[in-house]
Amino acid sequence: MLCRRMFAAEVLVAALAVVCFGTTLANSYCHDDVPIVEANPQVIGGGAWLAIWTTDYWGGAGTTWEDRDLLYRPVAVTSYRIVQAFFPAAAGPQHFVNVILHALLAVLVLRLGFRLTDDRRVAWVAGLLFAALPIHSEVVASIVGRADILATLGVVAAMLAHGRAIRCVDVRVRFFWRVGAAVAILVAMGAKESGIVAPICVVAIDWFFHHKALRQSAPGRWLSRSTLRRLWYVAIPVVVYLVLRINALDGAIVQAAPLTKTMNVLAGAPMGQRVLGAVQLWGMYWVKTAWPATLNIDYSINAVRLATSLFDPYVLVGVATSVVLFWWAVRRLRRGDSTVAWAFTMCILCYLPTSNAFVLLRAFFAERIWYLPSVWVAILLAVGMAPLFHRAGVRVLLAIVLFAMAGRCVVRNSDWRDNRSLYAAAYRDHPDGVQALRLYGHLLAGSSEVEQGIALLRRAIDIDLGYTDAYRDLGRALLSVGKFDEALHALQTAEMQSPGHTPTVAALREAREAVAESRGDVLAAQRQRVAESPDDVAGHLSLVTMLRETGDLRGAIDHLRKNDSRFGGDAQWAYQYAVTLIMLNDLDGAIVQYRRAVQLAPKHIGANVERALLLLERDTDDDIDQAWQYVRQVERIAPNDISVLVCRGELLAHDGKTKQAIESYRRAVAIEPKASPRRNALMARLRALGG
Repeated sequence: MLCRRMFAAEVLVAALAVVCFGTTLANSYCHDDVPIVEANPQVIGGGAWLAIWTTDYWGGAGTTWEDRDLLYRPVAVTSYRIVQAFFPAAAGPQHFVNVILHALLAVLVLRLGFRLTDDRRVAWVAGLLFAALPIHSEVVASIVGRADILATLGVVAAMLAHGRAIRCVDVRVRFFWRVGAAVAILVAMGAKESGIVAPICVVAIDWFFHHKALRQSAPGRWLSRSTLRRLWYVAIPVVVYLVLRINALDGAIVQAAPLTKTMNVLAGAPMGQRVLGAVQLWGMYWVKTAWPATLNIDYSINAVRLATSLFDPYVLVGVATSVVLFWWAVRRLRRGDSTVAWAFTMCILCYLPTSNAFVLLRAFFAERIWYLPSVWVAILLAVGMAPLFHRAGVRVLLAIVLFAMAGRCVVRNSDWRDNRSLYAAAYRDHPDGVQALRLYGHLLAGSSEVEQGIALLRRAIDIDLGYTDAYRDLGRALLSVGKFDEALHALQTAEMQSPGHTPTVAALREAREAVAESRGDVLAAQRQRVAESPDDVAGHLSLVTMLRETGDLRGAIDHLRKNDSRFGGDAQWAYQYAVTLIMLNDLDGAIVQYRRAVQLAPKHIGANVERALLLLERDTDDDIDQAWQYVRQVERIAPNDISVLVCRGELLAHDGKTKQAIESYRRAVAIEPKASPRRNALMARLRALGG
């Protein structure tokens, strides 16, 4: 009778998962699906299958520039290729596999809930909640979200398989289940980096079942020789995975590329604010679980603001949730039940690697990160509801909640129909979010709405001057409408911030050629004037400026070096030397030249401010102290200069003094004329700080 009821529950849970996400089958490739699946040579090219296991995630997709995400997910890529082999080019079958895997995982969550509690009600509710949580739309509706599904599937399957191995009396059957658990661990880790918790989860469930047996009067300590005999096999998939990963990433284990605030607003934040940010994120995930009013791919600058105090709403939610769960766990422990404490601990354990608490990720907040921890969220909620489940009103309420959750999933699935609908939704929800502006702007710029796309890309840059991708997209869009001078500036900025990006290099070459052709006569005339007046420093600097403006940075720096012995004592010469080095991405060299300019002209506001900003960007040793010295020096000269106020604001923000930073920006905004484009940029940065 119990088996029949459990089977009926499993069918119901799987059916609910299909109802919630079946509408994704009509969707196309979206967002990261395009480079990772639709256009990935390793998925569609028919090359050697083993190459997937010897290449990093983005490198296999043809992305070779140094600032790419250094990830290793061969299991996920292999799954894309298997589906592609049977259904070439079609997105529907890829979505179908995601839906089926999610349904299977919901069934496994049901089984895990039953194994942990021996309570059918907990199992039912846990499986149903996991199947229908709207926050899972960001995983299931995205084809590349399969990496999260497979990682979570591997973790849960490994725990269940190890639990079966513990209960087996037959040695051969036990061996079979241990092999299954080992394979599941390897799948979890090879699908996504968050799967690294799989071996720890297996050890944890071994401990849980041991203590559960103790409650039933089984003698013995958990940590003993028998524990090692039960768990030694867990090391095998871990070693295999690490060897494969290190080989594929050329000796690296973790991401080494530098982060910017565009990628993660915690980048460069002081430790106190990073701690607040981690608590804020914890609260945000719980809020999105309970009230998924907005689900989005954009949580960049201006889409979400970093907490600055303990009274931030999300920080309060994070603290309150933790306190309530801790109190509940202690209360249950006093009654001899460790289920809540264990599930709460597992939720934290599965969340920590992606929490930004220890290692900063390339995303501050993303609903997909919560997919694995939500296994324990569903079980905790089910344990809390189980004592009330005998009441008809509670069962009706659960049915209504599940119906509402399914409706929210279907609505969100429609946003994932294609890139236009997805990016339009991101822009609709976060009209000032830099990523939403850039993504939607890039899409419009590639269609008939080029000018509107260019306007959105400019807004993204106004908010975040370090947004390299926005400069790249803006440069190519301007190039397409024949605005070569502006395109050259945008592309040069992008190449300066992150050199070696192949499409940008190609577009930059095209822009240089177009600008050089249009200004060839003017440049030749300036060369002639310099030849006729070799001692005219202003003429030489004009030539350097023209060379920069036509994209000939190498020619500009060569001219500066060639004539430095004659004009090196001129402050403006040193200043222009520094500006050129910045455009060549020589940060250290530019700092040296700015220092020379300041020594020659201590009241040179531009040299003082720009050197301070470069020191802030480099941020090594005593750079920040030096930056403050330069700012204080020019504050005495021009306390109301806008560039000085902006630099002061950025240094204050770096030091975690957000309120003072906001005040500095407000002063700058008040001074800048209302019709000025720069005022819009200042306002955007002010909003990003929370002002």
